Amino acid sequence: MSSRISQPPTKNDIGTSRITINNKDMSTPLQGTVLEACIQTKDQYIVFLTDDILNEDFLNIHLLNTNFEKIDSVTIGSAYSTGSFRNLSIDRNDQITFSFFNNKTWSIRVLEKPKIKVPFLSGPSGVNWGVNLFHHLDIDTTLDSA
Repeated sequence: MSSRISQPPTKNDIGTSRITINNKDMSTPLQGTVLEACIQTKDQYIVFLTDDILNEDFLNIHLLNTNFEKIDSVTIGSAYSTGSFRNLSIDRNDQITFSFFNNKTWSIRVLEKPKIKVPFLSGPSGVNWGVNLFHHLDIDTTLDSA
């Protein structure tokens, strides 16, 4: 698994990367420039990419099928805050947990059928669902204990 930057970040645009999995290149670039992790769950891949922008790093999560076509994407972060991707784990039910920002443990799972996710109303604060209403990814958070 590797990534190469196809468009570096600029003052006005988020950078993108092309992903290679098992020596097969993805033709469409994904938002994000630093590959944090790639997890295969059943017949899909979940790719975690950060933007590599000092003091405002977002986490881009992309769901790909076996042909490396993007099925879904979601972004985690907020203006004027930055995160650090760490503590990645996967349980027996393919639920993925990790830490990123705001002293929270984030959990993500792939839904069998897409659900409606309304921007600003569906999911925890800091989650950007983009323009699509139906999503295959489900995200939740819990506050880390101090």
